[in-house]
Amino acid sequence: MNKLLLAEIEASITEKRSVTFKYTAYHGNAKDVTARTIQPHKMWPGPGQRHGQNTEYYYVTGWCRLRRDIRTFRTDRMELARGGETCR
Repeated sequence: MNKLLLAEIEASITEKRSVTFKYTAYHGNAKDVTARTIQPHKMWPGPGQRHGQNTEYYYVTGWCRLRRDIRTFRTDRMELARGGETCR
C-alpha cells in the first residue's frame, strides 16, 4: 500500500482537486497502461484478489476525463499521482 498515493488522493477529495496518474488495467494476460485525470469523489477499502489470494485494496471513484464517465480504480494499479487544479 502506497501511503503517499493514498494521502494525495485523500487531499484531492478534500480540496476538490483533480488527480493525475498512470493506471494499469489487466485484461487476461494483456496489460494496458493509460494516463488518467479524475475528479475523485470517494475512496474506500474493499476486497480483492491477487495471485489467487484474498486481500484488501483501496478503491477510488471519480469522474474520468479520458472516458467522460464515472469510473472506479484500484489504487495499487495507480502510479505517479499528483494533485491538479481545483474542480468546480
